[in-house]
Amino acid sequence: MPRIEIRDDAQTSCLSTASDSATSGDDLREPEQTRARLSRLTADFDNYRRRTQREAAECREHGKAEVLADVVEIADTLGRALSSGAADPEALRQGLTAVHRRVLHLLDCHSVQAVQSLGRPFDPELHEAVGTVPPNGVPAGCVAAEERRGYLLNGRLLRPARVVVAREQGARENDGWSQEVSSNGNSNQGLL
Repeated sequence: MPRIEIRDDAQTSCLSTASDSATSGDDLREPEQTRARLSRLTADFDNYRRRTQREAAECREHGKAEVLADVVEIADTLGRALSSGAADPEALRQGLTAVHRRVLHLLDCHSVQAVQSLGRPFDPELHEAVGTVPPNGVPAGCVAAEERRGYLLNGRLLRPARVVVAREQGARENDGWSQEVSSNGNSNQGLL
């Protein structure tokens, strides 16, 4: 005779419902925990962002303070030179020379170097051409005069040099505008 198993479906369904309710309780708590964790992370990130902004501002202020302390020294030296120069022009010249040396020293201390331009080939990465002149003793394509000195800060361009470039008279530049500088320093703008 075959054996017949009798299952109590009511008992089995009660067990499965109990285990389902335990799982669903965990499922309900998990999104709450995730939201709480996300909220903490958001607050931590906001605090981090504010702290780094504050630290960056403090670094900028500290850097400004260092440079301005040196500028104040130069202003004092310049004031002394001007006050003593009224009576003696030679004292004024010496005072201005001292101020110039101090400024150059300050620039050197802050890793600022002047761009060497005169007689060197024109480099658009370092120079801003403000005009051209005939090549009197300077090779064509090289800097003949410097109107404003350029500077590098830690090897990166801080300010380009404004220069006048030597150029052959017959040379043309893609129908672009150029500025011719006469020997007396006056400039005439025209189309080459």
